Amino acid sequence: MLKLNVWVVINFVLNCFIFLEVVVMSGKEKPVGGLKLVRAIRRERAKELRTIKSKEKRKRVAERRKLRATFGEDICPVQQPKTLENTREYDETIVLPNDEEEVYEENTDEIAPYFHMKTKPKVLLTTSPKAKVVSWKLCYEFHRCIPNSHVIGRKGISLKRLISLANSKNYTDIVVVHEDRRSPNGLVLCHLPDGPTAYFKMQNVKLPKDIKNCGKGAVFGNPELVLNNFSTRLGHTVARMLACLFPQDPHFGGRRVVTFHNQRDYIFFRHHW
Repeated sequence: MLKLNVWVVINFVLNCFIFLEVVVMSGKEKPVGGLKLVRAIRRERAKELRTIKSKEKRKRVAERRKLRATFGEDICPVQQPKTLENTREYDETIVLPNDEEEVYEENTDEIAPYFHMKTKPKVLLTTSPKAKVVSWKLCYEFHRCIPNSHVIGRKGISLKRLISLANSKNYTDIVVVHEDRRSPNGLVLCHLPDGPTAYFKMQNVKLPKDIKNCGKGAVFGNPELVLNNFSTRLGHTVARMLACLFPQDPHFGGRRVVTFHNQRDYIFFRHHW
């Protein structure tokens, strides 16, 4: 039993010496184990590669500058950085100007009466059942933003019944704010009476009180509506649905602007007054 314990101790000491190495880092000698040794070597090699790449890049930049100075800008054009926008694949559903098929669809779809000045927007704003304070505040911000809109509490009323009531009161659109974990996370936009209906996920909701130096004055007049970068067929439909919420006669004297900016399939909403 004593011999076995002695051999265990000897093997342990030998293994410690086998895995113990000395790595020179930053002019100092540090004892490093097996796994730490590998990581240290990787860091040193990665640092050397970064240094080499940086030197090569500076050399290429200097050569291009010399060529431009000698032969002009055309001999070596400035390289454009790669972004998600300029590297995106071409979308076949992008609508070209004066597309006859798209023009026909826009003149015959469910939203066409609004653009033909046959109906005026009247919007019903509500929340999900048992909504919390933040969702109600967001609803009232939409109420300030959208003219001729009304905020109504659900009080256990089903959405199907609410839509039938909205139709009987001649509402043209209904907006429902959904919430999860006491914060708004979704929005349903339904054009009455025959649709279409869209569901949007909401992220990074900021109310005016959360924005620094935000205006607190009274809101009056119809806003000017800006719809930017809705270039595909689906984008055209979504933009038309959003446009149906606002009157077509903006009061430019009020200096109030509502912006919907589409970028990378995200719609950014801003209300400036």
